[in-house]
Amino acid sequence: MQLRKLPVGPFETNCFLVFIDEDRALYVIDLGDEGERIVSEARKFDFLTAEILLTHYHIDHINAVSFCARELGLKQVRLRTPDHPFYLSPANCLPPYFPAPVKDLPPPVEYGEDPHFKVLALPGHTKGGAGLLFGKTLFCGDTLFLNSVGRTDLPGGDDGEITDSLLNVLMSLPDDTHVCCGHGPDTTIGAERRSNPYINGA
Repeated sequence: MQLRKLPVGPFETNCFLVFIDEDRALYVIDLGDEGERIVSEARKFDFLTAEILLTHYHIDHINAVSFCARELGLKQVRLRTPDHPFYLSPANCLPPYFPAPVKDLPPPVEYGEDPHFKVLALPGHTKGGAGLLFGKTLFCGDTLFLNSVGRTDLPGGDDGEITDSLLNVLMSLPDDTHVCCGHGPDTTIGAERRSNPYINGA
């Protein structure tokens, strides 16, 4: 597996490109901004298939979806069903950084079975938050950060749900699980189990 990390946009949202060499399958995760840069990186891989995967609906994670889908010839995106209404909502904007909702979004499709990754339901930051587990590498969106966790004061957020996602889903993973966060540096489940005050103080 090859992995590229691209911090993009005003909030340095981490966009990830995952390439499965043996099947020449490319996955582009959380296309927050700077579509031309993302497409340029994607085209460096000799892929046969490509998919857009989203961990949640927030505008700073989807702003480049329309551009990238068009340029790469992709017709849909994967997103957990509870986030579909928010993904398509005109309220999904963040002035002055993202002043208008994204236009011409490809339709969202619920995750299905995939030979390369497992989907973990991680509600709390949003209702349809998802973790994408490729072997021992987890892409968790904004549910977990280095020594912190995602906020719950935005539409779809819930304190009880994110606590359950953290303690009962993510902390059930092995300590050596590599965690690729939606913003900021990577971490591991073991490091967060030991030092994250929202987890070891719960």
